Amino acid sequence: MLFYSKIAPKVKAPVTRLFNGSWEVRGAVQRGPETRTKKQLLNNVEYYATKIPEVAKFKDQLKNLNYVDLVSDICELASNGEVLSQAAALSLTKKQNGVSVLDRLIPQIIKADKQNPHALAFTKEVINNTDTLTSKYFLNAASGGILTDTKVANQFNATRPIVRTIAESTLTGFPSLDFRPQKRFMNIIETFIHPEVSHLRITSLSKLLEKIDSMPQANSYKVDIDKFMNLLTPTARINRNIESLPTVETALARLGKQVDPVDYVSGATVKVEPLS
Repeated sequence: MLFYSKIAPKVKAPVTRLFNGSWEVRGAVQRGPETRTKKQLLNNVEYYATKIPEVAKFKDQLKNLNYVDLVSDICELASNGEVLSQAAALSLTKKQNGVSVLDRLIPQIIKADKQNPHALAFTKEVINNTDTLTSKYFLNAASGGILTDTKVANQFNATRPIVRTIAESTLTGFPSLDFRPQKRFMNIIETFIHPEVSHLRITSLSKLLEKIDSMPQANSYKVDIDKFMNLLTPTARINRNIESLPTVETALARLGKQVDPVDYVSGATVKVEPLS
């Protein structure tokens, strides 16, 4: 005699990492490293498939992705409401004209996992360095198709190291009804994630910011991103000047002076100013 059961095995509660039950810090955050096992992440997908129809539809494909950890984070974001009423507009599961953000996003993630992994690594970086409101704002914007655009793969890869810096410089002040901090964040992201923007120049910007952060007077320097990205100076020369900036800064600091870092790395004649 054969026995069988129609009772499905119980799925364990997910192992989450974005929400801990306490009041969430708004703006730039720094989430801990990924510590969940593959088994835990696969169980998470199983669990969310019982709660979110969009996940259930693609469950088997999602469980086979390299970025299943990102899928788990996005499911966690989709499953948790926001305290702020205006955040309802950023819902990942709310249907508009019969389609939700997840309906558009999940097929792109499945495709990008193989064809454009830099885009998913970048998305993970955004979630790791921004509050949940900003992460949802980014995912809403990304659902338009940018994650599968291989023409900006290098730009995604070059911008990823400075996501935290962008978040810290834009996600300031109190949350606003018109998502002003999130718009500031996305404006800069969209400046970089564009096929006509040189990924080598973005990498140089990352080097400049890292170099400035290592200098004693780091807080007194301001970097005009637009000015830097539009420099006509060859990138190789910019990189050489970035390497010598700390030496010049040290010498000028003894005199109570400083230079505009973008002017200096451009190789142009620079104006020496008092330390701010």
